[in-house]
Amino acid sequence: MGQASKVNWVKLASIDNILAAFPNLKSDRNFKITSDEDHSYNCIAWAAIRSNIFWWPHQHANILDGIEWPFNLPFDLRLETFTKLYENLEYEICESWEYEHHFQKIAIYVHQDNCTHAARQNFNGLWTSKLGVHEDIFHSNPFTIQNNEYGVATRFMKRENSSYDVSKIKKGVLIATSK
Repeated sequence: MGQASKVNWVKLASIDNILAAFPNLKSDRNFKITSDEDHSYNCIAWAAIRSNIFWWPHQHANILDGIEWPFNLPFDLRLETFTKLYENLEYEICESWEYEHHFQKIAIYVHQDNCTHAARQNFNGLWTSKLGVHEDIFHSNPFTIQNNEYGVATRFMKRENSSYDVSKIKKGVLIATSK
């Protein structure tokens, strides 16, 4: 068996695992794996267009290698805490997940009163998620990845496409904005 066959088998196994965990993706025509597994970032950071940091409210976050919790936020999983995280990045609460020109949206997922996941809407209207430390995926809407682990998309937030500059976010701190 050649190396190419081995790589294809690994990707196929990943697709099968993802579809088993997120059965609604089976009927999502836009479902696509868009990255390899990467332990250096997670969905919370990925929703904020960060692919070089792992954000999670662990009490030792700033001591553990690669894990941070920005903006001096409380170390808890409450929806209000995660909302404040994204408000620090110029997002505001909105009612709809649907695409709006000139806005970028995120969805925050809650299961049993704890935040579990965040997804981001791309500028083309498709959604992207980082599945734990595993692959990034495209999906059509925030509801196709709801399940018993992630829970449901509970809060939607948006920011103007031109209201932020990703280069000004360093170590989880928004340095300056240009509004």
